[in-house]
Amino acid sequence: MRRTLVAVGLALGFVVAGAGAAAAHPLGNLSVNTYDGVVAGTSRVAVDHVEDLAEIPALAVVRKGDADRSGALDAAERDAVARARCADAAGRVTLARDGAPLRLRVDRAAASVAAGASGLPLLRVECALSAPAAVTAATRFELAVRPVADVGWREVTATGDRTTVRGDVAARSVSARLTAYPPALRTNQPDVRSASFTATPGGPAADPAVTGVSAGPAAPVAPPGASGLIGRIQRALDPTLGGSGAGSRSVLLLAALIAGAAVLGAAHAVAPGHGKTIVAAAMIATGSGRSKRRDALAVGATVTAAHTTSVLIVAVVLSALDAALPGRLLAGLEVLAGVLVVVLGVTLLRGSVRRSGHGHGHGHGHGHGHGHGHGHGHGHAPAEAPRFGRRWLVSLGVAGGLIPSPSALLLVLGATAAGHAWAGVAAVVAFGAGMAATLTGVGLLVGVTGERLLHRARRGFLGAAAARAPQAAGVAIVAAGCLMSARGAWGL
Repeated sequence: MRRTLVAVGLALGFVVAGAGAAAAHPLGNLSVNTYDGVVAGTSRVAVDHVEDLAEIPALAVVRKGDADRSGALDAAERDAVARARCADAAGRVTLARDGAPLRLRVDRAAASVAAGASGLPLLRVECALSAPAAVTAATRFELAVRPVADVGWREVTATGDRTTVRGDVAARSVSARLTAYPPALRTNQPDVRSASFTATPGGPAADPAVTGVSAGPAAPVAPPGASGLIGRIQRALDPTLGGSGAGSRSVLLLAALIAGAAVLGAAHAVAPGHGKTIVAAAMIATGSGRSKRRDALAVGATVTAAHTTSVLIVAVVLSALDAALPGRLLAGLEVLAGVLVVVLGVTLLRGSVRRSGHGHGHGHGHGHGHGHGHGHGHGHAPAEAPRFGRRWLVSLGVAGGLIPSPSALLLVLGATAAGHAWAGVAAVVAFGAGMAATLTGVGLLVGVTGERLLHRARRGFLGAAAARAPQAAGVAIVAAGCLMSARGAWGL
């Protein structure tokens, strides 16, 4: 057992040391990011509308626009995608002059595609919108933008072209029109959906670099190169997923894909907030000896099955409908998983309290029959851990694997887009197995080590604290579930 624990510890330490952010869009592979820059001229008002789509929403758009089913957009298909999205943008962006609505028209539409993580595309669309609007005196403009998606960066600016703009709105884009996202704002992204300002005649000409006037669209933001072991594996997986011919079907490449996906899954489980606290607390609170090891394996296997199933169902739906994954879906699933964890934690807590009370009463009665000192010792001995059956543990594993990982979705969608859906399924199963191995290792490490510590702590303060370990574990599970639900609610 000591050798097993040492091996588990070394494996987890190896994964933690090598973990790094996988190569993906800097704002996450679910984001649809928009920028709207209003330019008030003397005779017209223009809106520089830009969309930057990360891997998963970009894949849905590319599939819809790929008329010849070649797997990529040619020049004509890119133009058609750009025209369609810009026409939609002209309806989502509303502009009013002194309270009177203006009708925006599309003057220019362009799109460009770049390679993102797992061989999936990144898409950038630029739209030049405008409407006649003479500025001969102080003129009030009001802009409102209906979001194109529920996850992403939303930015609005306003400037003048031979006019002077005053109002509570930024004059320059902090992201340089969605080409350079400041790291300090990536976790607290702007969400600006409206702006109002006043334009008066007189002022310098607009700077083309600010207004977006150029010969063609900039390339989409390329994903940053990931560092460490995980980054190297991610970069190795990309050509494996996107390859073609006999080489991509070789046993060696398939083995590399499965091994890399398993390590990615293990690293995903190591990251904060992926069930380690819940599994560790469950192993402290339930079972003993061999049953703890069986319980840890049961939870790990259930997490694998639940996570793999959720990823494959979402991937099949997205592929069948050529749709992007709604960000609120993941947030809603996190709320649901958190509620399930809270219910399971409350069940554990109630059972632990009842079992502890029963053990204390038994010790007290025995003391009156055989001497006060003996009864007191039994009264503070650690209570036997409660057993809630496999159903409780399986439910805990389902809650832990309910939320599909975007990283796993990238694997299966990337393989499917490259024409190797079977390889994507194998990668997702390996990803789930890597998650389960990490969580099972945590459960074994905490369960076996914790049990030994509790058996040694039989007297005095440590004995009393050990007797309360199951209740403390129940509280930890309830707290973890509340945190999951709160995080999901914030996402909603």
